[in-house]
Amino acid sequence: PQSTQHSTMSVLFLPVTKEDLAVYALEGLPVAEHGVDSLRAAARAAHLPDAVLDDEATLRPLLAALLVAGGAERLDRRSKGPGEAVSSALPDWLDLRPEARNYLLLVVRREREVTRTTADAANLLNKAEVVESYQVHGNRWTMRPDGRERHPALKKAMALEPASEAA
Repeated sequence: PQSTQHSTMSVLFLPVTKEDLAVYALEGLPVAEHGVDSLRAAARAAHLPDAVLDDEATLRPLLAALLVAGGAERLDRRSKGPGEAVSSALPDWLDLRPEARNYLLLVVRREREVTRTTADAANLLNKAEVVESYQVHGNRWTMRPDGRERHPALKKAMALEPASEAA
């Protein structure tokens, strides 16, 4: 059963390229150097979906993206000596909002990395106030800045729809 509660753990998605797989550590070893079995074990521990367990090309960048989001430091950071990089806590996949999880998974499957645009969008989708505001207020593209409807016929059509219950 998937959790519907979202943790208050702070995550900040940042861009992750293929080259970054060599500079972010999972349990002290760069993500790029891990065998598939250890990647799968980490993915299971972080509750990633089973669908990614057999897709190594998605699994590596997705785990790296979670490491970075959890605050991992780069192995090449000057403040650390050789071999002294500290792995961050891998955020639990289920602690992310479903909208952010789904978006991140789809983009990483397609692009095999996290771009700045993807990171920014995932950060936005992971904010409860953003998604809940959209769910409550809907798409405001039909509203003029003064609050009047741009398309009165649309308002009439919406009035004919059954009212949804607000939670």
